[in-house]
Amino acid sequence: MKKTILYTLSIIAAIAIAVITVFVGCDGDLGERSDAMDTYLDKFHYNKKIVKKFTVTYDGNEATDGEAPIDEKSPYDSGKIVIIVTGRGTLTKDGLNFLNWNTKANGSGDDYGEKAWFTITQNVTLYAQWGIPTKRYEVTVTSSIATTGSSGSLTYIPGETVRINAGTPPAGWQFQNWTTDSRGVTLDDSTSASTTFIMPENKVNLMAMFVFKTGGEVSAFTDERDRKTYLMVTIGQKTWMAQNLNYLNDMTEGDSSWCYDDDPDNCNKYGRLYTWDAAMKNCPTGWRLPDTADWNSLVNAIGANVASEKLKSKSGWNMHYEFTDANSNGTDVYGFSALPAGSRNSAGGFDFVGDGGRWWTVAENDGDAYYRFIDWSSRTKVNQFGIGYVNGIYYGKSSGFSVRCIKND
Repeated sequence: MKKTILYTLSIIAAIAIAVITVFVGCDGDLGERSDAMDTYLDKFHYNKKIVKKFTVTYDGNEATDGEAPIDEKSPYDSGKIVIIVTGRGTLTKDGLNFLNWNTKANGSGDDYGEKAWFTITQNVTLYAQWGIPTKRYEVTVTSSIATTGSSGSLTYIPGETVRINAGTPPAGWQFQNWTTDSRGVTLDDSTSASTTFIMPENKVNLMAMFVFKTGGEVSAFTDERDRKTYLMVTIGQKTWMAQNLNYLNDMTEGDSSWCYDDDPDNCNKYGRLYTWDAAMKNCPTGWRLPDTADWNSLVNAIGANVASEKLKSKSGWNMHYEFTDANSNGTDVYGFSALPAGSRNSAGGFDFVGDGGRWWTVAENDGDAYYRFIDWSSRTKVNQFGIGYVNGIYYGKSSGFSVRCIKND
């Protein structure tokens, strides 16, 4: 009985092995299922792509010392943005300056400097570029008065287009023109507050000149010492006497102040002529003798090349036929009324009445003092005669010149 059971089990096992063999070896159902599994796995690997990664390497390109920077973020996934490592690391090359990074050792590839970036699609080696950089020169933009928003004060490469802007002036002022004493500067439009020029091979200094929009604000005050009344005028941000000082006391009589030609009528018309020492002491309380900066401020408020014409009185100036209209009077648009009071020389002679005015300043040097003057020839119409400038020079303190006091700030 036992033998019969064992025999039967052996037959069943043999049949099962045969069936499995047939299915596996003869493309049965199990074989078809194997092909389906292979197809599924292929699709899985296709959808599950392996993303490529690329490296960024910095090469010193024959640097003589130091280490190239290392990109700590490398490698990058393909298509990622790479920000260039700032600077050259510690690399140096004898006699040369680091310029930038380039994708070619000879510099013929793409340049990358500080703050540059690119999209990576392959392994990249960046080579240090060495050389003497193009020299840059400084541009300084200033203004005759304080403004807001001026621009252009940077360094530039020769041949580069430089854009400058004078900025916004305070109320009551307007832009007039640009001035410069620098070589090689040709402004596209010197009368425009915003203009351009081509950078020369030297430093450039530019000043924006502003003028007061309207005429001076004229009023009057009384000198409490002798009760004389004087006109005064505000031009720009300073208030001036609009007439020459005509004050006489013990300190200014005889050897320190005079009327032109010793004629009292000329004092009434032109004011007195003072030595420098007397001029320094005799402005009314609350007023002072102006300094060079005060005169410069006055001239700049009006415009340097037209100041004398606009400051001169409308009458009283001698006629000169060097002018086509034989007229050397001014326009006096601000009410300053500069008169040709002439002067007294140290020898006691009087000169230039009708032809020029001389006014002391506080400035002194080597025993002389500085004065500002306007002559009959100071007109815009004739360039050969000074085109309207208010000039200045040092001269002996014992000479007699006019005084225009300026109100204390």
